Amino acid sequence: GYEPDEDTFKGKEFNKIDVSVTRIGAKVASRSGFLPKPDVEATARLKTSDSELYQAIAAPLPKAGLELQLTAFFGNTPVDGSFIRSFVAISGNDINFTDEAGGLKKAVFDVVAVTLDEKNKVVDEFNKTHTIKVDPGTADAIKASGLIYFADVPVKQSGVYNLRFAIRDVPSKQIGSAGQSISIPDLKQGRLLLSGLSISELGPEGKYARPSLEKSENGFSLNSSRGGIVTRQFRSLSSAAFSYTVYNAGATGANITAQVNLYKDGKLISEGKPKAVSSQLTAPGRIDDFGFLRFDESVAAGEYTLELIVRDEVRKQAASQSIDFSVIN
Repeated sequence: GYEPDEDTFKGKEFNKIDVSVTRIGAKVASRSGFLPKPDVEATARLKTSDSELYQAIAAPLPKAGLELQLTAFFGNTPVDGSFIRSFVAISGNDINFTDEAGGLKKAVFDVVAVTLDEKNKVVDEFNKTHTIKVDPGTADAIKASGLIYFADVPVKQSGVYNLRFAIRDVPSKQIGSAGQSISIPDLKQGRLLLSGLSISELGPEGKYARPSLEKSENGFSLNSSRGGIVTRQFRSLSSAAFSYTVYNAGATGANITAQVNLYKDGKLISEGKPKAVSSQLTAPGRIDDFGFLRFDESVAAGEYTLELIVRDEVRKQAASQSIDFSVIN
Protein backbone atom coordinates (compact mmCIF):
# COMPACT_ATOMS: atom_id res chain seq x y z
CA GLY A 1 0.00 0.00 0.00
CA TYR A 2 0.96 3.66 -0.33
CA GLU A 3 -0.15 6.43 2.01
CA PRO A 4 0.77 9.99 0.95
CA ASP A 5 1.72 12.53 3.61
CA GLU A 6 -0.76 15.26 4.52
CA ASP A 7 0.95 17.97 2.45
CA THR A 8 0.18 16.01 -0.72
CA PHE A 9 -3.49 17.04 -0.53
CA LYS A 10 -2.88 20.78 -0.05
CA GLY A 11 -2.07 21.46 -3.70
CA LYS A 12 -3.96 20.98 -6.94
CA GLU A 13 -1.28 19.26 -9.01
CA PHE A 14 -1.51 15.75 -10.38
CA ASN A 15 0.74 13.49 -8.28
CA LYS A 16 2.59 10.95 -10.38
CA ILE A 17 3.33 7.43 -9.11
CA ASP A 18 6.16 5.30 -10.46
CA VAL A 19 6.42 1.78 -9.01
CA SER A 20 9.33 -0.53 -9.78
CA VAL A 21 10.63 -3.80 -8.36
CA THR A 22 14.04 -5.45 -8.44
CA ARG A 23 12.82 -9.04 -8.75
CA ILE A 24 13.43 -10.39 -12.27
CA GLY A 25 10.24 -11.27 -14.14
CA ALA A 26 7.92 -9.46 -11.74
CA LYS A 27 5.39 -6.98 -13.08
CA VAL A 28 3.60 -4.22 -11.19
CA ALA A 29 0.11 -2.92 -11.96
CA SER A 30 -0.55 0.52 -10.49
CA ARG A 31 -2.23 3.81 -11.26
CA SER A 32 -0.14 6.48 -12.95
CA GLY A 33 -0.99 8.94 -10.19
CA PHE A 34 -3.79 10.76 -8.38
CA LEU A 35 -5.38 14.16 -7.87
CA PRO A 36 -5.44 15.71 -4.36
CA LYS A 37 -9.09 15.10 -3.51
CA PRO A 38 -10.84 12.70 -1.12
CA ASP A 39 -11.45 9.24 -2.58
CA VAL A 40 -15.24 9.23 -2.12
CA GLU A 41 -16.45 8.36 -5.62
CA ALA A 42 -16.62 4.62 -4.96
CA THR A 43 -18.71 5.21 -1.85
CA ALA A 44 -21.13 7.40 -3.78
CA ARG A 45 -21.74 4.68 -6.35
CA LEU A 46 -22.47 1.98 -3.78
CA LYS A 47 -25.92 1.16 -2.52
CA THR A 48 -26.87 2.62 0.84
CA SER A 49 -29.48 0.07 1.94
CA ASP A 50 -27.03 -1.21 4.56
CA SER A 51 -24.68 1.64 5.33
CA GLU A 52 -22.47 -0.24 7.82
CA LEU A 53 -21.55 -3.01 5.40
CA TYR A 54 -21.00 -0.63 2.48
CA GLN A 55 -18.90 1.70 4.62
CA ALA A 56 -16.72 -1.30 5.46
CA ILE A 57 -16.46 -2.08 1.73
CA ALA A 58 -15.44 1.50 0.88
CA ALA A 59 -12.87 1.83 3.68
CA PRO A 60 -9.26 1.80 2.37
CA LEU A 61 -8.11 -0.61 5.10
CA PRO A 62 -9.73 -3.86 6.30
CA LYS A 63 -12.26 -3.29 9.05
CA ALA A 64 -11.22 -4.67 12.43
CA GLY A 65 -13.83 -6.97 13.93
CA LEU A 66 -14.80 -10.19 12.22
CA GLU A 67 -11.53 -11.87 11.19
CA LEU A 68 -11.60 -12.55 7.43
CA GLN A 69 -8.99 -13.96 5.07
CA LEU A 70 -9.61 -13.67 1.31
CA THR A 71 -8.11 -15.72 -1.52
CA ALA A 72 -9.29 -14.93 -5.05
CA PHE A 73 -8.07 -15.70 -8.54
CA PHE A 74 -9.03 -15.55 -12.19
CA GLY A 75 -11.05 -18.38 -13.76
CA ASN A 76 -12.64 -18.99 -17.15
CA THR A 77 -14.95 -21.50 -18.80
CA PRO A 78 -15.77 -21.66 -22.53
CA VAL A 79 -19.49 -21.28 -21.71
CA ASP A 80 -19.50 -18.64 -18.95
CA GLY A 81 -16.41 -16.64 -19.86
CA SER A 82 -14.14 -15.04 -17.26
CA PHE A 83 -14.93 -14.69 -13.57
CA ILE A 84 -13.24 -14.13 -10.23
CA ARG A 85 -13.37 -17.17 -7.94
CA SER A 86 -13.17 -16.11 -4.31
CA PHE A 87 -12.85 -17.89 -0.98
CA VAL A 88 -13.25 -16.06 2.34
CA ALA A 89 -12.21 -17.77 5.59
CA ILE A 90 -14.08 -16.68 8.73
CA SER A 91 -12.45 -17.35 12.08
CA GLY A 92 -14.50 -19.76 14.19
CA ASN A 93 -13.85 -17.69 17.32
CA ASP A 94 -15.88 -14.84 15.79
CA ILE A 95 -18.94 -16.91 14.85
CA ASN A 96 -21.94 -16.68 17.18
CA PHE A 97 -24.72 -19.27 17.32
CA THR A 98 -28.20 -18.92 18.73
CA ASP A 99 -30.43 -21.76 19.96
CA GLU A 100 -33.13 -23.12 17.68
CA ALA A 101 -36.02 -25.52 18.20
CA GLY A 102 -35.03 -29.18 18.29
CA GLY A 103 -31.63 -28.46 19.81
CA LEU A 104 -30.16 -26.97 16.63
CA LYS A 105 -27.74 -24.05 16.50
CA LYS A 106 -28.21 -21.13 14.08
CA ALA A 107 -25.68 -18.69 12.59
CA VAL A 108 -26.67 -15.80 10.30
CA PHE A 109 -24.36 -13.78 8.06
CA ASP A 110 -24.91 -10.71 5.88
CA VAL A 111 -22.50 -10.70 2.92
CA VAL A 112 -21.67 -7.84 0.54
CA ALA A 113 -19.17 -8.13 -2.33
CA VAL A 114 -18.16 -5.36 -4.74
CA THR A 115 -15.87 -5.42 -7.77
CA LEU A 116 -14.18 -2.12 -8.72
CA ASP A 117 -12.31 -1.43 -11.94
CA GLU A 118 -9.07 0.55 -12.36
CA LYS A 119 -11.04 3.83 -12.20
CA ASN A 120 -12.69 2.79 -8.92
CA LYS A 121 -16.01 2.33 -10.71
CA VAL A 122 -18.35 -0.39 -9.45
CA VAL A 123 -18.74 -3.02 -12.16
CA ASP A 124 -20.50 -5.71 -10.12
CA GLU A 125 -21.91 -6.19 -6.63
CA PHE A 126 -24.18 -8.46 -4.65
CA ASN A 127 -25.54 -8.64 -1.12
CA LYS A 128 -27.04 -11.72 0.49
CA THR A 129 -28.08 -13.07 3.86
CA HIS A 130 -27.15 -16.67 4.67
CA THR A 131 -28.64 -18.71 7.52
CA ILE A 132 -26.93 -21.88 8.74
CA LYS A 133 -28.63 -24.39 11.04
CA VAL A 134 -26.53 -27.25 12.39
CA ASP A 135 -26.43 -29.73 15.27
CA PRO A 136 -24.36 -28.86 18.38
CA GLY A 137 -21.46 -31.12 17.31
CA THR A 138 -21.13 -29.37 13.96
CA ALA A 139 -21.40 -26.00 15.68
CA ASP A 140 -18.46 -26.96 17.91
CA ALA A 141 -16.46 -28.00 14.81
CA ILE A 142 -17.23 -24.65 13.16
CA LYS A 143 -16.15 -22.77 16.29
CA ALA A 144 -12.89 -24.72 16.26
CA SER A 145 -12.04 -24.51 12.54
CA GLY A 146 -14.15 -21.70 11.08
CA LEU A 147 -16.07 -21.46 7.81
CA ILE A 148 -15.22 -20.84 4.16
CA TYR A 149 -17.50 -18.62 2.08
CA PHE A 150 -17.13 -19.06 -1.67
CA ALA A 151 -18.49 -16.99 -4.52
CA ASP A 152 -17.95 -16.44 -8.25
CA VAL A 153 -18.10 -12.90 -9.61
CA PRO A 154 -18.49 -12.57 -13.41
CA VAL A 155 -16.11 -10.24 -15.25
CA LYS A 156 -16.89 -9.25 -18.84
CA GLN A 157 -13.73 -7.31 -19.74
CA SER A 158 -10.02 -7.80 -19.14
CA GLY A 159 -8.18 -5.48 -16.75
CA VAL A 160 -7.15 -5.09 -13.13
CA TYR A 161 -9.97 -5.27 -10.59
CA ASN A 162 -10.29 -4.74 -6.86
CA LEU A 163 -12.56 -7.31 -5.19
CA ARG A 164 -13.86 -6.34 -1.75
CA PHE A 165 -15.92 -8.32 0.75
CA ALA A 166 -17.71 -7.27 3.93
CA ILE A 167 -19.39 -9.86 6.16
CA ARG A 168 -21.45 -9.31 9.31
CA ASP A 169 -22.08 -11.88 12.01
CA VAL A 170 -25.74 -10.93 12.65
CA PRO A 171 -26.10 -12.11 16.29
CA SER A 172 -23.05 -10.15 17.47
CA LYS A 173 -23.28 -7.41 14.79
CA GLN A 174 -19.52 -7.75 14.28
CA ILE A 175 -18.33 -6.77 10.77
CA GLY A 176 -15.13 -7.65 8.96
CA SER A 177 -13.81 -6.76 5.51
CA ALA A 178 -11.12 -7.97 3.11
CA GLY A 179 -9.95 -7.07 -0.38
CA GLN A 180 -7.65 -8.27 -3.13
CA SER A 181 -6.48 -7.00 -6.51
CA ILE A 182 -7.09 -9.42 -9.41
CA SER A 183 -5.76 -9.21 -12.96
CA ILE A 184 -8.15 -10.55 -15.62
CA PRO A 185 -6.26 -11.32 -18.87
CA ASP A 186 -7.65 -11.22 -22.39
CA LEU A 187 -7.68 -14.83 -23.60
CA LYS A 188 -8.58 -13.75 -27.13
CA GLN A 189 -5.09 -12.37 -27.71
CA GLY A 190 -3.82 -15.95 -27.89
CA ARG A 191 -0.84 -15.51 -25.58
CA LEU A 192 0.12 -18.18 -23.07
CA LEU A 193 -1.72 -17.50 -19.80
CA LEU A 194 -1.85 -19.08 -16.35
CA SER A 195 -4.71 -19.15 -13.86
CA GLY A 196 -4.18 -18.36 -10.21
CA LEU A 197 -2.54 -21.08 -8.12
CA SER A 198 -4.33 -23.02 -5.42
CA ILE A 199 -2.57 -25.16 -2.83
CA SER A 200 -3.98 -27.46 -0.14
CA GLU A 201 -2.79 -30.37 1.95
CA LEU A 202 -3.20 -33.99 0.91
CA GLY A 203 -5.78 -36.05 2.77
CA PRO A 204 -5.25 -39.59 4.09
CA GLU A 205 -6.17 -41.05 0.70
CA GLY A 206 -3.99 -38.65 -1.26
CA LYS A 207 -6.87 -36.37 -2.19
CA TYR A 208 -6.69 -32.59 -2.09
CA ALA A 209 -9.03 -29.65 -2.52
CA ARG A 210 -9.03 -28.26 -6.04
CA PRO A 211 -11.40 -25.51 -7.18
CA SER A 212 -13.78 -26.78 -9.82
CA LEU A 213 -13.63 -25.14 -13.23
CA GLU A 214 -17.41 -24.97 -13.30
CA LYS A 215 -19.14 -21.96 -11.82
CA SER A 216 -20.72 -22.56 -8.42
CA GLU A 217 -23.42 -21.02 -6.26
CA ASN A 218 -22.45 -18.78 -3.35
CA GLY A 219 -22.40 -20.58 -0.03
CA PHE A 220 -20.57 -21.77 3.07
CA SER A 221 -18.55 -24.87 3.82
CA LEU A 222 -16.64 -26.09 6.86
CA ASN A 223 -12.97 -25.16 6.94
CA SER A 224 -11.90 -28.75 7.51
CA SER A 225 -8.16 -28.09 7.73
CA ARG A 226 -5.56 -25.40 8.39
CA GLY A 227 -3.97 -26.56 5.17
CA GLY A 228 -6.97 -25.54 3.08
CA ILE A 229 -7.06 -23.30 0.02
CA VAL A 230 -7.47 -20.11 2.05
CA THR A 231 -5.55 -20.60 5.31
CA ARG A 232 -2.63 -22.56 3.76
CA GLN A 233 -0.85 -23.60 6.97
CA PHE A 234 0.99 -26.91 6.66
CA ARG A 235 2.58 -28.95 9.44
CA SER A 236 5.97 -30.61 9.20
CA LEU A 237 5.88 -34.14 7.75
CA SER A 238 2.76 -33.32 5.74
CA SER A 239 2.27 -33.07 1.98
CA ALA A 240 0.43 -30.61 -0.21
CA ALA A 241 -0.68 -30.33 -3.82
CA PHE A 242 -0.86 -27.23 -5.99
CA SER A 243 -3.07 -26.97 -9.06
CA TYR A 244 -3.47 -24.57 -11.95
CA THR A 245 -4.83 -24.17 -15.48
CA VAL A 246 -2.81 -23.21 -18.55
CA TYR A 247 -4.67 -21.22 -21.23
CA ASN A 248 -3.75 -20.87 -24.91
CA ALA A 249 -1.44 -23.88 -24.69
CA GLY A 250 -1.67 -24.62 -28.42
CA ALA A 251 -3.38 -27.38 -30.37
CA THR A 252 -1.74 -30.24 -28.44
CA GLY A 253 -0.05 -28.67 -25.41
CA ALA A 254 3.07 -30.68 -26.24
CA ASN A 255 5.45 -27.73 -26.05
CA ILE A 256 4.51 -26.53 -22.54
CA THR A 257 6.98 -26.78 -19.67
CA ALA A 258 6.58 -25.91 -15.98
CA GLN A 259 9.19 -24.72 -13.51
CA VAL A 260 8.66 -24.51 -9.73
CA ASN A 261 10.69 -22.17 -7.51
CA LEU A 262 10.44 -21.91 -3.74
CA TYR A 263 11.18 -18.85 -1.61
CA LYS A 264 11.46 -18.50 2.17
CA ASP A 265 11.07 -15.06 3.68
CA GLY A 266 11.56 -13.59 0.20
CA LYS A 267 14.82 -15.46 -0.58
CA LEU A 268 15.13 -18.12 -3.27
CA ILE A 269 15.90 -21.48 -1.59
CA SER A 270 15.01 -23.91 -4.36
CA GLU A 271 15.12 -23.29 -8.12
CA GLY A 272 13.48 -26.00 -10.16
CA LYS A 273 14.24 -27.05 -13.71
CA PRO A 274 11.65 -26.70 -16.51
CA LYS A 275 9.87 -30.00 -17.05
CA ALA A 276 7.37 -30.96 -19.74
CA VAL A 277 3.75 -30.77 -18.65
CA SER A 278 2.38 -34.28 -19.07
CA SER A 279 -1.31 -33.54 -18.49
CA GLN A 280 -3.54 -33.64 -21.55
CA LEU A 281 -5.78 -30.89 -22.91
CA THR A 282 -9.16 -30.73 -21.15
CA ALA A 283 -10.55 -28.22 -23.67
CA PRO A 284 -9.07 -26.53 -26.75
CA GLY A 285 -5.83 -24.90 -25.66
CA ARG A 286 -6.38 -25.65 -21.95
CA ILE A 287 -4.40 -27.86 -19.58
CA ASP A 288 -5.37 -28.66 -15.98
CA ASP A 289 -2.19 -29.63 -14.16
CA PHE A 290 -0.92 -30.13 -10.63
CA GLY A 291 2.20 -30.87 -8.57
CA PHE A 292 3.15 -31.97 -5.07
CA LEU A 293 5.20 -30.63 -2.15
CA ARG A 294 6.55 -32.65 0.79
CA PHE A 295 7.41 -30.90 4.06
CA ASP A 296 9.95 -33.20 5.71
CA GLU A 297 12.15 -32.63 8.78
CA SER A 298 14.52 -30.38 6.82
CA VAL A 299 11.77 -27.83 6.06
CA ALA A 300 11.92 -25.14 8.75
CA ALA A 301 8.83 -23.37 10.04
CA GLY A 302 8.22 -19.99 8.43
CA GLU A 303 6.67 -18.10 5.54
CA TYR A 304 7.11 -19.46 2.01
CA THR A 305 6.20 -18.50 -1.55
CA LEU A 306 5.68 -20.99 -4.36
CA GLU A 307 6.37 -19.58 -7.83
CA LEU A 308 5.23 -21.39 -10.96
CA ILE A 309 6.53 -20.47 -14.42
CA VAL A 310 5.03 -22.09 -17.52
CA ARG A 311 6.61 -21.67 -20.94
CA ASP A 312 5.72 -22.37 -24.52
CA GLU A 313 9.11 -23.48 -25.78
CA VAL A 314 8.13 -23.05 -29.45
CA ARG A 315 6.48 -19.63 -29.30
CA LYS A 316 8.97 -18.44 -26.66
CA GLN A 317 6.23 -17.20 -24.36
CA ALA A 318 6.03 -17.47 -20.58
CA ALA A 319 3.51 -16.86 -17.79
CA SER A 320 3.95 -17.03 -14.03
CA GLN A 321 1.95 -17.03 -10.81
CA SER A 322 2.89 -17.27 -7.14
CA ILE A 323 1.13 -18.11 -3.87
CA ASP A 324 2.14 -17.71 -0.22
CA PHE A 325 1.84 -20.38 2.47
CA SER A 326 3.34 -21.14 5.87
CA VAL A 327 4.89 -24.18 7.53
CA ILE A 328 4.11 -24.58 11.23
CA ASN A 329 5.40 -26.92 13.91
